[in-house]
Amino acid sequence: MDNETSRARALLDRGRFTEAASLLRRAIASDPADTSLRCFYAMALLGAGATGEARKAAEEAVATDPESEWPYRVLAVVLIRCGKTRGALAAAQQAVQLGPAVPAAQLVLGQAQLAAKKKRGAHETALRLREMAPDFVHSHTLLGDVERTCKRPEAAAEHYREALRLEPTSEEVLISLGVVLLRSGHTQEAIDRFHDALRINPASTVAQRDLEIAVMQHVNPIWLRRLYRRPIALLLWIVPPLRLISGSILLINILVNRLHRGQKLQGQHPAVEMFFRRGARGRLWRTRSRFGKVIIVSMGTLLAVLGIMIFLTAVVNIL
Repeated sequence: MDNETSRARALLDRGRFTEAASLLRRAIASDPADTSLRCFYAMALLGAGATGEARKAAEEAVATDPESEWPYRVLAVVLIRCGKTRGALAAAQQAVQLGPAVPAAQLVLGQAQLAAKKKRGAHETALRLREMAPDFVHSHTLLGDVERTCKRPEAAAEHYREALRLEPTSEEVLISLGVVLLRSGHTQEAIDRFHDALRINPASTVAQRDLEIAVMQHVNPIWLRRLYRRPIALLLWIVPPLRLISGSILLINILVNRLHRGQKLQGQHPAVEMFFRRGARGRLWRTRSRFGKVIIVSMGTLLAVLGIMIFLTAVVNIL
């Protein structure tokens, strides 16, 4: 069974979850009392997207060996993915009770606390994990996740950088760091981190999506986005002359900055070429916020009305 477990772990590490699940299913049929096989089977099903079956497999692993922390830890991870935060928290607490010195159990407890929106408890768990295992990369990513949830992107970025120092090729850490850099306004550095993640895993859809959003924000200056999020936006749209001026500024920014600066980025980052291929406009629209869409629709309507008014004025003068 050790040979089959090793093969299954190798398949899991390569992301071949369906093959790993098939192999583990046969192994469990031969040795139903092996808890490790059931735990790996649950993780393989979870990776393959079969959350219902993964939950059932994790519960069977707990029933097979209720005195081990590992099945409870796997069950907590599965329940977090299923959105069952209360059950996940209970399973994670049981895992920590059975294995208080296991860093992975502390990590899952912190993740379950974050999912249950218990920020203070998650912060205490993260600090305890860092003290327990300072060289464990997830000791720092958990702290970064807590700071990110508390909307402190600068502090989160420091923890993610420390995690990246311990594991420079971690796609997950690179993406997390890019997200918090983007939120704190460091769009160019965020684009670099997403580009690094794509270099490690070119098929990463998460990195590609975040890269598109980062490029869109880089092309639109942050001062202009902040302007339209403040109360002054109400004044700009109530007073007709100001509405015309502010709308013109926004339109010029979108048309000129996006094309000019976006094409410069295209030369610097090959992965950004997706932004300028056919269908990029649709992706731009889907990745925009609701407020951004309202601004675009309002601008289009304003320009259409202005065009009609100019046309009618010209016709009346001619007649």
